[in-house]
Amino acid sequence: MSAPTRWPLHPPPGELESLSSWLARIAELYRMPVPELVGPNLGVLTEIPDRLDEDAPAELLRALATATAVPLARLKAMTLPGWVPWLFDSFPMPERDGEDTFYSYVRQDSVLLAPGEATRFEATRRRAWRGPWIPETWMDRSCPLCTADPDPHRSWVWTLPLAIGCTIHRRRLLRREELLTAELAGADIVGAPIAEPVATLENYTHQGLTTGSVRLPGRRVHVAVWFRLLRTLLDELSLSTTGLSRASARILTQVWQVAELTPRAGIRIWQPYELLPWTRQEGLLTAAAVAVDLVAQRRLRPRGSLAAVLAPPHAEPVYPGEDPCRTPDSPAARSRILDTRALYRRADYSELFDELARGVRTDPDTARRVLVFLTATDPSPANLDRERDILIRDTGMPPDFVRTRAETETLLILHGHDPGEITRVLTEFSAESPSHRISGPAADLFVPDDLARLRARLDR
Repeated sequence: MSAPTRWPLHPPPGELESLSSWLARIAELYRMPVPELVGPNLGVLTEIPDRLDEDAPAELLRALATATAVPLARLKAMTLPGWVPWLFDSFPMPERDGEDTFYSYVRQDSVLLAPGEATRFEATRRRAWRGPWIPETWMDRSCPLCTADPDPHRSWVWTLPLAIGCTIHRRRLLRREELLTAELAGADIVGAPIAEPVATLENYTHQGLTTGSVRLPGRRVHVAVWFRLLRTLLDELSLSTTGLSRASARILTQVWQVAELTPRAGIRIWQPYELLPWTRQEGLLTAAAVAVDLVAQRRLRPRGSLAAVLAPPHAEPVYPGEDPCRTPDSPAARSRILDTRALYRRADYSELFDELARGVRTDPDTARRVLVFLTATDPSPANLDRERDILIRDTGMPPDFVRTRAETETLLILHGHDPGEITRVLTEFSAESPSHRISGPAADLFVPDDLARLRARLDR
């Protein structure tokens, strides 16, 4: 007798429910163990693994799609391999790919730190690393509200150090020992509610898991970008400030002070996030939530390549045309903009410096000229970043007054323009710089008016 084409009873899978949980619920309806339900009864002759969420045979998934009318893609998403390449680069990850995967997934970009600033470690030197988000041993946590349902189900997310609470009920996930302690004490088994800013961070994760994209303050990003951004942020928070620049060290210190947690979550010897105990991982996730919140409120000035998506964009002015008062040769401009050559005169230096500082705070063109002057002997990107940080910190120059070519390209890409077209327009714009009386290193520094002109060209 052949197996039925469609099972009479097959409740739909729950949101983010794991394959093993769903099959256990169906097996309960038929009063039979899961191996019997999905084995010969389903017409599957392949050996059924113990952990279906990690290694569900393709034959089994096809048969389940036929027996339950659940789309095959939905069934795959109920397993961990089904989240390649969004959550994982590969699953399982070959051991030989550990170092390459770590540096491409975790260190390729940056959030709080300047690009390339994170100290290089051998991620797999002390202990085997199974890949991003995959713990050394699977986590045994549960949501009391999900499991107390008349038809209880479990989520595959609970086995990963991806969230502190249930992304559906916004309650803290409880470990098995916490559940046993509560049962022995006769206490109500209800996880504590997730408070802000952790709730916002986990809402982003929930958006990504259920919709495939995340609406961040800066813009909407693909779920794969969010998971890599979050994993990079956790890595940066786990680093010691000893080997970092003073600007980056101040950023990390500010996050931990606002979070009111021990710096680095108490980590003494660096290890990849996945190899840390849960108490350390929870501290890092909390600090990451604080960092995301501080950036969104513009109370923190991150330096990373992905930082722009975490902060709401500034209002971009529409280019109104050339202002005669801003023409470099006009008397009004000469009287307002201090020539940097005046710095060589020592008389009334204090007054000159105050006037220069006012110009840097209020006029982007002045800020650009001063930055070019300060980096004339060393125009390297590292020195440019350092001098710009000094102008921002000591004179109050707005961070968006002067942007590098790379930052401008990134910003234009975030606005939805084609990267190839951006490169072409930037090259043309820089070539035209001498006609605007801008030459040398200043041609690769862009002020808000330049950005408005570039966007106008790209929108043609």
